[in-house]
Amino acid sequence: MYFIKSLAVVLVFTLINCTVKTSSPSTPPTETGVGSSSPATTTAVPTADPQPAAMQGMLETHNAYRSEVGVPPLQWSDKLAQVASEWATELQRRGCKMEHRPHSGQWDSPYGENIYWSKGMARTPTHVAENWADEKASFDYEHANYSNFTSNGKVVGHYTQMVWRQTTHVGCAMRKCGDAEIWVCNYEPAGNWMGQRPY
Repeated sequence: MYFIKSLAVVLVFTLINCTVKTSSPSTPPTETGVGSSSPATTTAVPTADPQPAAMQGMLETHNAYRSEVGVPPLQWSDKLAQVASEWATELQRRGCKMEHRPHSGQWDSPYGENIYWSKGMARTPTHVAENWADEKASFDYEHANYSNFTSNGKVVGHYTQMVWRQTTHVGCAMRKCGDAEIWVCNYEPAGNWMGQRPY
């Protein structure tokens, strides 16, 4: 019974929607195949950093799902992990409240973001990424709503950020509040651009 309650808490508190970008950078989108387009980026692509042992499984799980849809693998970014760590620490300071980074002010960020919260059970990076990827079961590429990243009435934005074709790097962090955990992953370039398909 405890397991079922813990699982229910995790499912209830898994974020309803991941960050959805509403406007593209000033550079026009480029064609990416399958009739989709995404904003071009003018920033230099960061080099790959080794994934820390504490995050073992996070990158591998992302890349397994990316491989299924034919998009290039992500690389780990210490810079993005630091960005994720700063926000996770702020959320920890707020009692592990589950909130996305605001789109203005001190915490504004140009990066995509997925957040996960659990209580009562320690999670692994693989479990967290698999939880986001579970949205794939609801994802209908042809009929999804690409203005709020829902499909068949269910949120799929965590999954679409994971497999977003133009995203090249990810970095993640986790903080604890008693027996609760808050996980944050940041993505560069950000995915989930309103009106665009992930791949």
